[in-house]
Amino acid sequence: MNGTRFSPDFVLAVEDPVAIRFERATGHHQDELIPGAISELQVPAGQDGAVAVTLRNAAGEHLCGPLPATVTLHGGMFSIDRFTDGDFVNLPYHIIAGDTPGMGSVDFAVGEVRASLPIQVVAGP
Repeated sequence: MNGTRFSPDFVLAVEDPVAIRFERATGHHQDELIPGAISELQVPAGQDGAVAVTLRNAAGEHLCGPLPATVTLHGGMFSIDRFTDGDFVNLPYHIIAGDTPGMGSVDFAVGEVRASLPIQVVAGP
């Protein structure tokens, strides 16, 4: 502050996201993320689950920080309870399954980057 230099020097870089990746989560905090990409989420009827939506660069590395997103639901078998006000990527979403098994999807878009996660509501235990 006030012209004071800090050591060591560092450089901030900005990268464009090229992909959206979905990962399982157990809640809405960063330490509740279960690393590893998923291509579908199965939720038992009447139950719930959580999924994290993360932005990736060309090397597949996670680009941190919440960014506004457009979210579209397809199918009436589930709903989304957001952990925050508004829609963002790099945050988890709470998926609530209805009582009827079936298939749907949730689509995310950040600028030109788009991805769709199929969500299958399966018969309860």
